[in-house]
Amino acid sequence: MVNKSTSPEYTTTIEPVFEVTLTGTTDSSAWEQILASEAPHISLDAATTEVVLSATRAKFMGMAFQEFSISLLLDTQRAFLLYAFNSNPFFAYAERRFFRTPYYHAKITVESRRAHVVAGDGSSFEVALPQDTPVSEPIMERQTLKIELPQSLRKRANTSHYFHALLEGETRHYTTSSIEMVCFEGTMLPALAALSRSNFQPHDWIVRTSARHGKSKTQGL
Repeated sequence: MVNKSTSPEYTTTIEPVFEVTLTGTTDSSAWEQILASEAPHISLDAATTEVVLSATRAKFMGMAFQEFSISLLLDTQRAFLLYAFNSNPFFAYAERRFFRTPYYHAKITVESRRAHVVAGDGSSFEVALPQDTPVSEPIMERQTLKIELPQSLRKRANTSHYFHALLEGETRHYTTSSIEMVCFEGTMLPALAALSRSNFQPHDWIVRTSARHGKSKTQGL
């Protein structure tokens, strides 16, 4: 049973959200340089680190948008948000300016078996599954995470900042052994460049066609 007195308050809730998430293991050494500058308090002790690549499409205040984010899963309750994109330039600006989250503008395509991102500097990332990839029966899943944020976006250098996230909904899991491609082009952005050399090994591709996403205020501002 959840203790309501200690549960985070999700001040922003969006639903329905079309969500595609790919997780996989990477070499921890690929992230050392980024973490040294953006999260020196985080230490990756194991040789491999789980990465979460999440692509979504939804509407907020009547405006459609797509998002794509790259996070390191630190444990079952915490993740570090390395970099994120939003297809709406204003939403990306508002995330950086008011919530201190690392969002930037990009063109994003989100489909149940494909995600494609083209950033403003020409960097791109794409991953896809063949159309005949086996998929599980739908099950209801719920996940809550504390999302830690990059140091460069802090208002106060010595105060860490983070928010709480909720993701829930009917979930289908695809067989990741049949991933068709993971490709990069012109990866000048540090987060994408690190991902491209991280020896990414996929292990779960999930789809929620009508998810509910909750987000708390950014703490530590």
